[in-house]
Amino acid sequence: MAFLLTAGCSLTPAYVRPEVQVPATLRASGTTGGPGPVVQRVPLTEQERRIAQTLAPGPELEDILQRGLARNADYQIADLTVERARAELRIQRAQRVPQVDVTAHAQRQHFDDDALDARYQQDLKSVGVGVNAFELDLFGRVKAMSAASRERFVASEHGRQALRGAVVAEILRAYVAEQAAATDQVHARSLQEAAQALLQFAVARQQVGVASTDEVNAYRAAADQAEVDVQRAVDRQRSALRALQILVGYGLVPNRIAFDAMTASSEVPQALGSLDSAILLTRPDVQQAEAELRAANADIGAARAAFFPSITLSTGVGTASEDLGGLFEGGSRSWTFIPQLSLPIFDLGRRRANLDLAHLRKRTEIVEYERTVQAAFREVADALDAVQTSASAQARSTQKAQESHQRAARALTRVSRGLHDPAVAVNARAEALREARSHLDTVRDQAFAQITLFSALYEVEYAPPATASK
Repeated sequence: MAFLLTAGCSLTPAYVRPEVQVPATLRASGTTGGPGPVVQRVPLTEQERRIAQTLAPGPELEDILQRGLARNADYQIADLTVERARAELRIQRAQRVPQVDVTAHAQRQHFDDDALDARYQQDLKSVGVGVNAFELDLFGRVKAMSAASRERFVASEHGRQALRGAVVAEILRAYVAEQAAATDQVHARSLQEAAQALLQFAVARQQVGVASTDEVNAYRAAADQAEVDVQRAVDRQRSALRALQILVGYGLVPNRIAFDAMTASSEVPQALGSLDSAILLTRPDVQQAEAELRAANADIGAARAAFFPSITLSTGVGTASEDLGGLFEGGSRSWTFIPQLSLPIFDLGRRRANLDLAHLRKRTEIVEYERTVQAAFREVADALDAVQTSASAQARSTQKAQESHQRAARALTRVSRGLHDPAVAVNARAEALREARSHLDTVRDQAFAQITLFSALYEVEYAPPATASK
């Protein structure tokens, strides 16, 4: 009866489809139907706070990074991967300790032949506590498997850190792109206003017979193009905001910063370039590759141990009796001891193939480790070059933007004194706005280069050379 009741139960949890927070329509900018689940924010490291303050001083960008890390699906999966590796490590470690079980056993055996039944019939009940098939790890097979699991757990932790750096860099790039697109949209609208003003001046000159129809049409075409540019700028800003909201949450509406004045990093690329390349061995992805290599090396030990005999031990103590009432009476105690030695003689080369496979996996991990180190060196070197190049380009662009702004100011002064036509000031202002949009691109590129350098040196501890500060 108890068996039937147990068989009717199901321990499988009820399936519930997860709720995903997305806008109600394909072009909506926010979710509907109430707030989403509360997500615990992830604290930032000192390096993450430093890059956030470099790009946008204030608490907003730090808050965005905390929310983004808590919401990012890849980072959540990396967290779960670490937890799975920890559980697998616990399982592997448990195999090095005997498992103690409580067992209850009933056995009845009878024969139709009276002679056989008198000799071999059994009617026995037993209860005991003991160890079942515990392997004596004389040749280190279980120990090697435990070491491999430990190294894979360490690799998963380093992999999570490497992924975290990539997620932070992705959020930073999305934030910079959105701020740049919003600022470019403001410039585009100002250019549209200037184009409309120039068109009005041209129409007025045409009415007095000073401007030709072709000249007016040219200004009208420029005004139409400026209107198209505004719409494109709006689309770029919406796309950039949508990309940022997917990472952080659809409720985010970033505050506007003085993007044109965004400063570069305080770190000196020349000083970083003179550091020892051995510091890259502390990058999370490099440490992950090294831990995977150590795990593959431990797998070789387990594969080698399979060529030696395996010794298992089963033992237990308890009571045995022909009926249940006699289990706990005097003289019913029982003891079992069953050692077993096993040495495969013929397995069609399975153990040899496993050992060869373990060696091949180690050789693969060696190549993977070398590739990871080389890729890390290339990424840092390329990032340093990009920071230097973009910083130089930004300096020249800043100078040109300032000169263009000063020319526009001088033209406006001359117009106010009656020395020039008002269209001259509008033209100068339009030129300054175009130069400002070009300068905006260099500022964005410099910010992207700084984020790339941050990502390349993520979690790398280093001290700049003493000559760098002189």
